[in-house]
Amino acid sequence: MNVDGDLLGDLATWVGSVGTVAAFVVAFLQIRRERVERKRRDMREWFDAKRAHADKVSGWRTREHVVVSNQSHHPIYDVALTLPDGTVLSLDHVAPGKTDLPAQSGEAGRLTRLEFTDSRGDRWSQRPGHVAELVD
Repeated sequence: MNVDGDLLGDLATWVGSVGTVAAFVVAFLQIRRERVERKRRDMREWFDAKRAHADKVSGWRTREHVVVSNQSHHPIYDVALTLPDGTVLSLDHVAPGKTDLPAQSGEAGRLTRLEFTDSRGDRWSQRPGHVAELVD
């Protein structure tokens, strides 16, 4: 009877140990998953904050002007405006607000691309109807 009691006691110890290890593994996996998700969220928030300046810049063409609207509080630099005919207009900088450039004869419409460098030194490219993309 003593041998069976020891065997049952060892079995209970083994089952308890396996349960403890399983609980540790589940907790570790949960912590890891939350950590990865937090890192993704932080990176997304960081990039959204970085892009906030770029999202406030736009450009378009009227019959008489090419317009660059910089609604941020910081200037943009090395601005390149590509017109539908392939012509590229370049500006050293654009201050906050609206800047009008005389347009050559042509129809009003969208620019095919607007590129600029923000005050942090990041280069952005924007196509009509799309959000600004960070250029490598």
